[in-house]
Amino acid sequence: MKSKAGKFLNHLMIYPKQTYQNMQQFFYRLNYPDRDIKTMSRGYYCTNIQKLIYKGHIKKDKNKLYSITKTGIKYKDTPYAQTAKEKRQQSEFIKRREVIESYEQRQADYDSWTVKRITERGHVRNVRDLIAFLKTFPNHARVTLAIDEEINATGDIFKQVAVDDIDNVNEITLIPVNVELTA
Repeated sequence: MKSKAGKFLNHLMIYPKQTYQNMQQFFYRLNYPDRDIKTMSRGYYCTNIQKLIYKGHIKKDKNKLYSITKTGIKYKDTPYAQTAKEKRQQSEFIKRREVIESYEQRQADYDSWTVKRITERGHVRNVRDLIAFLKTFPNHARVTLAIDEEINATGDIFKQVAVDDIDNVNEITLIPVNVELTA
């Protein structure tokens, strides 16, 4: 038993050069043989027809008439099966995803190692350490700077930083703004 799309592709082999509306009517008559064609909605079966166009099974010519393609003839019995192009794209997607996941895992491992070193050392030494350290907290957590380690005064981080030399940055100092005393 052929699928509706398979029946349509066979129909298109016999009757090429169909308008979009004719294709919609074919599917409507196939699904509702007893109903009047005037009851068909405007966008009837568009998603499935677009899928056939996307897969390259049918194409539109300069006169806006649709015909079956070589791919459509090849896949007329299984129109929704993955084409060779789709299989290649899927394979490439999987490879890219694996590379990204591998990179993210290496990054997470390095961050974990960095945080372990920070814990052993007792302080953050550079920007890379700070980034790894901050990743251990939720992204939505608010960040402020304290003036002293007893957290007697805190403030938001100023949008600018103090650097030792603009051309050769070796040290960055974060500056708190609107310091509030907490007692």
